[in-house]
Amino acid sequence: MDVNIFPLKGAAGINLGDSEQEVLTKLGEPKERKVMTSGTIQIIYDKVKVWIGHESKVDQISVYKGYEGQTEEGIKVGLSKDDLKKLWGLDLAYHEDDYWEFMSKSGTLFNFEKDEKGEDVISAIYINLPE
Repeated sequence: MDVNIFPLKGAAGINLGDSEQEVLTKLGEPKERKVMTSGTIQIIYDKVKVWIGHESKVDQISVYKGYEGQTEEGIKVGLSKDDLKKLWGLDLAYHEDDYWEFMSKSGTLFNFEKDEKGEDVISAIYINLPE
């Protein structure tokens, strides 16, 4: 079973603020490691991606399809957008960067895709510190 998701703190056993070495120790050898033009490092696993920012610390963690961890309220990849709104409220807003965020709960971002029934379900959850 995958480790639970903690908004504003971490996911997949990784915490915001961890070092790259801590990520590698906890999750092992990644599938891929990319250095972006901004200098940010992406450490990519099958169901998890970790961003290492300019201070050499984790500043974002994302989990994707197949990840089974969830928040204490039951928010997880595969949950419908309607059920997400029932759990966290109706102030879910779209951002032009192609993600959704609750205005009252910034720092936890969502992507959605259509499931086989045509319903919007969470395809990715991103944990970061609010700006």
